[in-house]
Amino acid sequence: MTCTINLFKGLISTMALAVLAWPAVGQNNKPTGNAPQVEIGSVSAQPSSGNNHSTRIEWAVKAPAGVEIKGFTIELVATYEDGSTEKRQRTLGADARKAGFEVPSAHVVIKQLSNNSARTTRSNGENKDKNNKDKQTRNLGTIGPDLPAIPTIQGTPAQASGSSSTFEVKTFAFQVQTKFRTTDLARVTGKFTPAPDFATSLKLNGGGQSGAPANLRVNQLVLRKVARPEPGCQPNGCLELSFGAQPTPGTTLSESKITLILRLKDNSRLEASKSVNAATTSARFSLDSFRSTGAPSSARLPLATEDVLRLLSSADVQIENKVTIETAVAVNKSK
Repeated sequence: MTCTINLFKGLISTMALAVLAWPAVGQNNKPTGNAPQVEIGSVSAQPSSGNNHSTRIEWAVKAPAGVEIKGFTIELVATYEDGSTEKRQRTLGADARKAGFEVPSAHVVIKQLSNNSARTTRSNGENKDKNNKDKQTRNLGTIGPDLPAIPTIQGTPAQASGSSSTFEVKTFAFQVQTKFRTTDLARVTGKFTPAPDFATSLKLNGGGQSGAPANLRVNQLVLRKVARPEPGCQPNGCLELSFGAQPTPGTTLSESKITLILRLKDNSRLEASKSVNAATTSARFSLDSFRSTGAPSSARLPLATEDVLRLLSSADVQIENKVTIETAVAVNKSK
């Protein structure tokens, strides 16, 4: 949030501002309706002891359910009449609702004058002195070597000096960044259809898939027939799904729930689901884990790999992942 106090010839104005808030997160991870609402209660500035200005800001925060406030970063920028600035920053805990700063009340700028004029004057004086001596020697000839020297007029160099200007504070601008944690649900879907040469242990052709927060993606689906028992792939074989995710900075994934739906040529539907941890990038669905969820299937359950080859029309994948997002909310208001 940014709010500005204007100072006019020592008059410090105090104001209360109502401000809007929006989450400062990437588009893919934007939590809908889960950003805290921040409202400035008051901001003030007044001369303090010495040559400083004392400033103060207070604010209030309303956090929706599921949002955890982590802390605040407060920044003050004082802008002076000559355009120069002074910055101060503080990091505060989640319970903080006010902060204060001090900055110099004015900037003093000293401008040094050039010494060119002094050097020029001194040089002119030295030249005049030399000319006078030459002239004296020519006029007097050899009357005597012990005549008193004729005084010369030396140029007086200008003294190095400077002028100073004082620039008072013109505006104060506060920025309050609210750090918070919230959760969202990342989703991705994929559709697979049998390849023309679909056979045991061959891949299914990929259809389309939708994007989702945390960049979830479905990679491939493979039908496996096992010659000997394997974990998660016995006794009739299995479908093995590979997938991935690329969480953005500040985003953490937790357990994924994966649902695999087999649509058969007789318009029946078989479904299986399982949960895996966030580090897992593949999941096996044993063929004996599928259950009918729609119209009764003419297929005999559990399916064998030969049944899948013969009866499968398409396979749909749905992945849901709980996403924890740590980000910040920003509000802007200036005057």
